[in-house]
Amino acid sequence: MIELLAAADIAAALQVPYREVVDRISKRADFPRPALVLGKRTKRWTRESIEGWSQKNIAKNLR
Repeated sequence: MIELLAAADIAAALQVPYREVVDRISKRADFPRPALVLGKRTKRWTRESIEGWSQKNIAKNLR
């Protein structure tokens, strides 16, 4: 089953403030596109895409 995450879930997983996800992280060119858009402010991403993005970015920051 596909697990969908809201911006608040992503913020908790990344241990950053909610506004950081909404205002900056989700607007990055390399950030995954939402899997589901229910409205301008209601978006959901798959856990798999966020975890993959997070791992790539952690690896970049460790170099």
